[in-house]
Amino acid sequence: MMRLWISLAALLLLLSLTACSSSKKKQEPPPIKETPAKINAELGRGYMQQGDYKLAMEKLQTALRFNPKHDKAHHYLAQLNRLLGDAEAAIMHYELAIELAPDNSQLRNNYGAYLCEQKKFKQAEVHFNLAINDPLYGGKLQAYENMGLCAYEAAENDKAEKYLRKALQIQPRLPYSLIQMSIIYFDRSEFLNARAFLQRYEEVGPVTAASLWLGVQIEYQLGDRENMQRYATELSRNFPDTEQWRAYTRRRWE
Repeated sequence: MMRLWISLAALLLLLSLTACSSSKKKQEPPPIKETPAKINAELGRGYMQQGDYKLAMEKLQTALRFNPKHDKAHHYLAQLNRLLGDAEAAIMHYELAIELAPDNSQLRNNYGAYLCEQKKFKQAEVHFNLAINDPLYGGKLQAYENMGLCAYEAAENDKAEKYLRKALQIQPRLPYSLIQMSIIYFDRSEFLNARAFLQRYEEVGPVTAASLWLGVQIEYQLGDRENMQRYATELSRNFPDTEQWRAYTRRRWE
């Protein structure tokens, strides 16, 4: 509500200044006509978000027929092929999009995340860094988190911690970063820190089989059998058909 009030106030101030500055009616610029390529690209993006991948593909391919150098159409096609599991097509369209729009930091962040999925960690880091070093990019939080998760996948835990901490400095309530920090500390056998980050995660993130299983293991290492049993009971009650619960039942707890 406050944001709406400020916007209206600013608009009224602008109108009043315009009225005072001149009594002549100024001619408004003609509206910008959307190109067929842009219209089809945005339709394709919308259908993709709705899960209609077939229609999304049709619209995005139509956009490229109108303009083969439409960077957003290539970006959206990269994302669509990523969802469809076509790595070759996804990478091709990401590369074409970046060639056409090298300063698009959101594009680089998305491509970095995809390269990480493909285990191309060094290439991913290059694109994440280019996004983060863009002073006008508003998605640094997402890029730092992606870099941290990617570094962990690359078994570079120190680097992962550094990037995740940068993300948490911007937004302390990031579920993925918090639980990943808990995992990193668990891997280091720093169980009190692991517990602290898991507790922070539990304040903002969903209860999952993975988070409960992590809690079981942390509390076991800390010797708190009561808390361990609490996690185990919840795991059994809510996620009985998961690998985490099966792992719990297979293990011999001392």
